Amino acid sequence: FYDAFDIGGGEWTVALGDVCGKGPDAAALMGMVRHTIRAAAIRERAPARVLATVNAAVGRQTSEDQFCTAVAARLRPHEGQVIVWICVAGHPPPVVLRGDGSLHWIRGAGALLGVFDDAQLAEDELRLTPGDTLILYTDGVTEERGAQGALGEDGLTAVLEGAAGAAASEIVDRIERAVLAHGSGKPRDDIAILAVRATG
Repeated sequence: FYDAFDIGGGEWTVALGDVCGKGPDAAALMGMVRHTIRAAAIRERAPARVLATVNAAVGRQTSEDQFCTAVAARLRPHEGQVIVWICVAGHPPPVVLRGDGSLHWIRGAGALLGVFDDAQLAEDELRLTPGDTLILYTDGVTEERGAQGALGEDGLTAVLEGAAGAAASEIVDRIERAVLAHGSGKPRDDIAILAVRATG
């Protein structure tokens, strides 16, 4: 699942996650997690507290074998930049494609959601300047397998090389095309990609 919504005061929350399993139970969990993120983000704002609320909700309302991974970020435009507070919970690391082409990986160490009552969740703070793009994705991107193995972070890095300055939609399209080309043409796992570009 992915989501992006206004939380007031000129700020936004973006979130992306992946639930364990498929079918009706997974769909119900996904809906609950997305709704909880929306409700918590208005009240809590801090992404780590938002995902802590999700962790508690998943732990209360699901069976032991149900869990999810997620990343949530709060965005605040400020003096020509975008301040980002971001929390990663058991999820593949988001990446910032800087305007100069360099990459910055956000390797949060937060636990899976719904597994531990006292899941340790921390936030990173960063700033996006005009031309920078924050990219969130599910593990269906990096774990797509082909003749040479999984696409992996190296494959994603290769996709993003030369993409500096591209629109957010073009970056998402490049990643999707690379995943399809790397595998059989039909992804083995669900894929979600969300890109946020600072335009100044």
